[in-house]
Amino acid sequence: MTPMITRTIKNGLIAIMTLAALGGMAASVIIGDDADRARSIEAEIARLRAENRELMAQNEALSIKINAIHTDPRIVEQIAREELGMIRGDETLYLFDDHR
Repeated sequence: MTPMITRTIKNGLIAIMTLAALGGMAASVIIGDDADRARSIEAEIARLRAENRELMAQNEALSIKINAIHTDPRIVEQIAREELGMIRGDETLYLFDDHR
């Protein structure tokens, strides 16, 4: 081979290797971004599943409370007294100034 052909082959190999390296770096950046995004989405899914479990537990507790309100008159009276400040017609409410 002549020196010119050898130099052309050498330059061609350098160009191919450079393009391969650049392509590899570009693929790494693209795949890396996708991997980061996938991890972020997986973390969000896990967070939402945990939140969903918590909300389902709250929903169950509220369903039990609603059922108790519908079936137990003592619960209705307790809520009326504690949350609404109500008293019976034959009761007298005394308010004390609690300054000490």
